[in-house]
Amino acid sequence: MTAEVHIAVEGPMGAGKTSLAQRLSASLGTRLLLEQPAENPFLADFYTRSPHPALATEICFLLQRHAQWRSISLHQGVVSDFCGAKGEIFAPLTLPPAELTLYRQVVQAIDSHPPTPDLLIFLHAPLDTLWARVQRRHASYEARLRYDYLRRVSAAYTQWRAQYPGLCLDFATDQVDFVADPSHYKQILTCVSDVLPTRNETPSP
Repeated sequence: MTAEVHIAVEGPMGAGKTSLAQRLSASLGTRLLLEQPAENPFLADFYTRSPHPALATEICFLLQRHAQWRSISLHQGVVSDFCGAKGEIFAPLTLPPAELTLYRQVVQAIDSHPPTPDLLIFLHAPLDTLWARVQRRHASYEARLRYDYLRRVSAAYTQWRAQYPGLCLDFATDQVDFVADPSHYKQILTCVSDVLPTRNETPSP
């Protein structure tokens, strides 16, 4: 891998994106870029209120991600726990047609062109596993997240992944426990090195 590599880790809530992004960034010596759901003031209400503030939630995330991409230089290498296409996974899922049109107009107005990752790592797990993990982490903004919504998000991710055109590695995190088992993490690191083989340095586990 080159020093300028950009790796994005994606998958539904509870798949393990942030944990893997943190470990990969440390191993590869890149900058770490994490989504900030706790800083979205509309997210908790999105899960609890009716009508839901979905448009405000999605625009807030869009502006957060836009600011994050503008703040970095890819020349130093980046591992992120989200990809630039994240809005196009969630916005069609959460917004009615008129608001989706408005959302896309905002995307165009701010001239948001996030970089395409050199490698996407897609994490997935059975729905009940995702649900159990979300429940265990006790994030305040997820306190009212509904099982059916997580099901719809997981299905949307599966559909998006099936159409993803770029270089991608897939890991089922109910089978590859990179948090608890060092050998599983080393397996992921080896796979990353194999598909991006031009890096001069050897990643540290």
